[in-house]
Amino acid sequence: MTAPDQSQAPASAKSKTPWWAYAVVLGIAGIIALIVAHPTKHQPTSTENRDDATRACQEKFVPDRLKAPATAKFSNVTTTATAAGGYTVVGSVDSENGFGALIRSTFTCSVHSSGDQWVLDSATVN
Repeated sequence: MTAPDQSQAPASAKSKTPWWAYAVVLGIAGIIALIVAHPTKHQPTSTENRDDATRACQEKFVPDRLKAPATAKFSNVTTTATAAGGYTVVGSVDSENGFGALIRSTFTCSVHSSGDQWVLDSATVN
């Protein structure tokens, strides 16, 4: 019994992948990596904008007009969208006056967004 002759073994058909196929696969992988690494910026919803406008008025614009802003307590607050794309916030605020007495006032605050900042259009406290 003799060993089979290696030269008579059937030639395996090697398929050679063209270089451009590798380039296409690497290109697609690169595009996917860029999309994952740089997601699109979150666009706030109208509810998030409304809540942010309310917060801006309650935390900055209305307290700036009070004698004792740290004592401010807000109630009956409503926020409505304006035709110009901003928001008007109205409500009541209880805060101390210059003598330390707690006073209830009404306020109106109109704001619009500029980029990621809220810009005051008008604010009154009566």
